Amino acid sequence: MAATHSARKLERALRLLRLHDAQQELDVAVSEGTPSGDLLFAVRDIAPLSTDALRPLASDPLEGSGQSQYELALAWIPVGVPVSTHLYLNGTALPAGTGTFTSGRLFVPLPANLIKTGDNKLLVALRFWQGRWKYQLWARNQQRRGQIDSGADADPSATDDDIVVKESTVNFEAL
Repeated sequence: MAATHSARKLERALRLLRLHDAQQELDVAVSEGTPSGDLLFAVRDIAPLSTDALRPLASDPLEGSGQSQYELALAWIPVGVPVSTHLYLNGTALPAGTGTFTSGRLFVPLPANLIKTGDNKLLVALRFWQGRWKYQLWARNQQRRGQIDSGADADPSATDDDIVVKESTVNFEAL
């Protein structure tokens, strides 16, 4: 029994180390403007397995729920900076994509009934509460992921450029 408990503690510690490493690599990739989809979804996949304290970072409402296997993911730096988000898919607000977040990552499951075959209209409104920000927006389906958008603060000293509103056309089957 004690050996099993120790093995679980070791496994959890290793997951936390992998998560920490992936988060650091993700922050560097976003900072450098390098496509970071693999790292972003690696953080997404590791976090629910690590600790209850990290579950809000990447909760997994898709598992076993019969819901869509489509998801949006947003990564931004600096981590800890509040970002207010409003996400709309085909004119419908995505409740999981609306709020103010500080974790540097946001994962939004997409309800299957909102996804159309072919082109879908995605409206993203972001308000960064501090300058010097960069972000990447990704989508994934069961097999693939694709970058939808990225951006950076054009003038860190200006306060009037910290709102981003983008409309994109996304074909989730063809990511």
